[in-house]
Amino acid sequence: MNATVAKNAFYLSAASVAQKLLSFVYFTYISNLLGAGEQGKYSFALAFTTIFSIVADLGLTPVMIREISRARERTREILHTVLGVKIILVLCAYALAVFFAIGLKHYSPEEIILIVAAGAVMMFDSVHLTVYGVFRAHQNLKVEAVGVVIGQTLTLGFGAVALFLHWPLVTLIAALAGGSLFNVLWSTWSLWHWQKISLFGVGRMAILPTIVKEAVPFALAGIFTRVYSGLDSVLLRTLNDSRAVGLYSVPYKIAFAFQFIPMAVSAALYPAMSECFARDKTRLAHLFERATFTLSLIVFPVAVGISVLAKEILAFAFLPEYGVAASALIFLMAALIFSFLDFPVGSLLNACNRQHAQTLAMGATMVVNLIANLFFIPRWGITGAAAAACDTMAIASCGLAQTWRRYGSDGRCGFIGEALYACSGCRPDWRADLWRDDSCSAGSFLAEVGC
Repeated sequence: MNATVAKNAFYLSAASVAQKLLSFVYFTYISNLLGAGEQGKYSFALAFTTIFSIVADLGLTPVMIREISRARERTREILHTVLGVKIILVLCAYALAVFFAIGLKHYSPEEIILIVAAGAVMMFDSVHLTVYGVFRAHQNLKVEAVGVVIGQTLTLGFGAVALFLHWPLVTLIAALAGGSLFNVLWSTWSLWHWQKISLFGVGRMAILPTIVKEAVPFALAGIFTRVYSGLDSVLLRTLNDSRAVGLYSVPYKIAFAFQFIPMAVSAALYPAMSECFARDKTRLAHLFERATFTLSLIVFPVAVGISVLAKEILAFAFLPEYGVAASALIFLMAALIFSFLDFPVGSLLNACNRQHAQTLAMGATMVVNLIANLFFIPRWGITGAAAAACDTMAIASCGLAQTWRRYGSDGRCGFIGEALYACSGCRPDWRADLWRDDSCSAGSFLAEVGC
């Protein structure tokens, strides 16, 4: 089981490294060629539609992954049932995004066009993420890894041509849509090739009420997460201007470019944890501790190193106008630490049918983030938005520490306890010396990649 998790995490991590590298090069090219103002319009349109993307899923995909991972013989009926509902949800999400973009009467015609185009990206993303969810449930992440890399390559190629030929800004959104559409086609073909399952089929309506009921906490948590993840850019545009969004998006992109690491680990952990919860709870706690410890070893040196070199990094890679974002980058790197440590806990809670606890935490996080942004942005602009993100994640880590105390197997992993409790201001209860207990060794966890 552990070897499977490690291998899947490696496959998706390797693909995500390539995807994030290509994405960062592409974003740097866009930022330097367009400048903060035009790049801000591009980033704002994507952030705006991100808020509505949760309506296109409403928690159905994580429930689907969990249920298929527990009963793989029911893959076809569960997938078709979920897709039947998602077709309606995807169209509703797109309609809502366009309706609010026009109805608010606060955005320029060009920004509205960009939002309309970004809605297509949102729809394609929602479909292929659900199809890839089937492969995640079967603990096969190779298909998704290939699609992620090729899709990003197509986006970069088309976008580079559009920039070189000075095509309208909307063509950059079209480049994203092209990469996302490829993932829809690739995942659909792979599903038929590997599982002999077509997207076209009739679901079993008898199981729909159960799926919808189980999806409610996931939906609420997703709404809370999507709102607070896109809220800073939307509020910066509303309270300031598109240039502020452009300036802020650079440190945000740098900081959260590393988030693929915990996302890849969680993608492998979630179905494995769901299976362990039903069959082997001791192994479940073991997986959680080892994943959290490994992520801790990665994020702390990365965050400290980039914070120290914030000014130099911005001066080297971006136009001089982006230099004012150095302080925002420091705050966002601090927020990245809390973000890393949150992922394994989310997977654990969801796998253990305790998504209600995750939902409450996300709801509180969204409220805190909204209040912090409304307070800090008018006073300190992009630095205020970054400070709000850091404060929000720090407060959320209090719940993270309490979760570890409750679900840690026996307190063996002292470093994890210290990290989580230190982040939340709590005092750890040492029960053993980490370095004499290799049961949660990061080295042994990573070594399983080669098994």
